[in-house]
Amino acid sequence: KLMPPTGGRVCVFQSCLPSLGPGALKPREDPNQRAGNKFFSRGVPEKDVQHLGPATDFYKRMALDCAGQQIAVDTFIMPGQYTDIATLSGVSKYSGGCTF
Repeated sequence: KLMPPTGGRVCVFQSCLPSLGPGALKPREDPNQRAGNKFFSRGVPEKDVQHLGPATDFYKRMALDCAGQQIAVDTFIMPGQYTDIATLSGVSKYSGGCTF
C-alpha cells in the first residue's frame, strides 16, 4: 500500500522455500535421484527436465502486479538446502528486478 503511488524497488532475501501462505512451495527434488541419472543423447538428465519450469504461476502473477505499479523486485537467494529457483526467480524476472 505504501509503494504504488511512487513505485520503487523491493529487496527479498530468501534462504529457504516459502512454506506458508498463498505462495507456499513444496520440495520438488527427489533426494534418491541425485546421482546415477540416465542421460539422453544430448546429455540432459531425464529427471531434471521436468523441474526447469516454475511449479506455480503465483510468483509471476505477483510480479506482473508489481510491474503494473512500477515496483521492481530483487531476489537474493542464499540456500542452505534445496530451493526452487525456477519458481522463485519469476517474481524478479517479470517485475524488472534481478535474481542473485
